[in-house]
Amino acid sequence: MKSFKPYLFLSLSIFLLLGACAGGPSEDQQATLVAVAVNAALTDSAIDIPAADDGEAAPPATAEPPAAATAAPTNPPPTIAAPTPVVVFQAAGSFSDSEKDQLRQRVVEPFVMYHAELADHPTLVSFSLEKMDIAGYPYGADAIFEGGVTNGFLISNNSAPVDWWYPDCLGPCPFSDAFRAAYPEIIAIVEP
Repeated sequence: MKSFKPYLFLSLSIFLLLGACAGGPSEDQQATLVAVAVNAALTDSAIDIPAADDGEAAPPATAEPPAAATAAPTNPPPTIAAPTPVVVFQAAGSFSDSEKDQLRQRVVEPFVMYHAELADHPTLVSFSLEKMDIAGYPYGADAIFEGGVTNGFLISNNSAPVDWWYPDCLGPCPFSDAFRAAYPEIIAIVEP
């Protein structure tokens, strides 16, 4: 597995360098850098599992499994959940609880679910939202994926407090059945 220690080192190095500069980073920038560094460290410890192959040959297959293998395990093996991205509302005090809820329900959660279900897509590490001063687009979002892949976009408010996020696909979007069931509003926008 790939180690995230270089990303942690890089994030902390940037944090220290910016802190040494005149004025230093803003509190929001500091919070974002710390959140990304902590998430990278947690992600590293959560998925940096030693390989099962320790160089020894596997035991030969037998016609009958040993008696212990046929008994039901008393404790199921632990499962490793996909890391949850860090969600940051930049200038958090400027967002009302209602705005945060709407943004989570209509933008963050569908974005996270859609990208988590894409085959061979890097894992989403962090998702930040900020208020914008652009007519028709009161919010902006930035997503950071493993490997440095980024995705930034504006969030409009033509309906309700905030419009639904939906993917920009060249051709049909690869929606899972679970996504279709969870977000019929988005399916209606993309596949009218």
